[in-house]
Amino acid sequence: MRISPQCPACLLNRAYMESRFVTDDEELIFKAVGEALKILADSYFSKGINAHIATVMHRKVYEVLGVEDPYKEVKKKANEVAMESLPLIEDFVRKQPDTFRASAIASIIANTFDYGVMGHKVADENFMDYFKSQFERGLKIDHLDEIRDLCKGRVVYLTDNCGEIVVDTLFMKEIKKL
Repeated sequence: MRISPQCPACLLNRAYMESRFVTDDEELIFKAVGEALKILADSYFSKGINAHIATVMHRKVYEVLGVEDPYKEVKKKANEVAMESLPLIEDFVRKQPDTFRASAIASIIANTFDYGVMGHKVADENFMDYFKSQFERGLKIDHLDEIRDLCKGRVVYLTDNCGEIVVDTLFMKEIKKL
């Protein structure tokens, strides 16, 4: 996907959030966000690939901050919450009439363990309440029957977020049963 007009605001917000995760030093945050802004300004009009621009920007922000991974602590927290919740989610999924569908929805809900989305608050303090309410809502777009058919045979499963990965194991077990 090429960079579009809404991308810079989100990417700049990520640079700011990453900075806040590791420091309260306003000067350092100012410098990190400034470097991100330079990269975005230099790349924007070339209409480059957003993922490439983001990678360059994040690497520069991490370098300025002097950290390898500003998300280290929130990743740890997401995995802890997911591990604590897993037995409850597993029991919940097992009680559903269609465990493939239930485990897929559980994985979708767990994808919300994403601390880098502007305006999104991860429900890590009350994840099971959040999980149950989202499960009850169901899916607005539901292609799970087609996905089930596509999952018969070989599957390469790409993971996304810490925390989510823990819950994805339930869905992977269901895929293996097909």
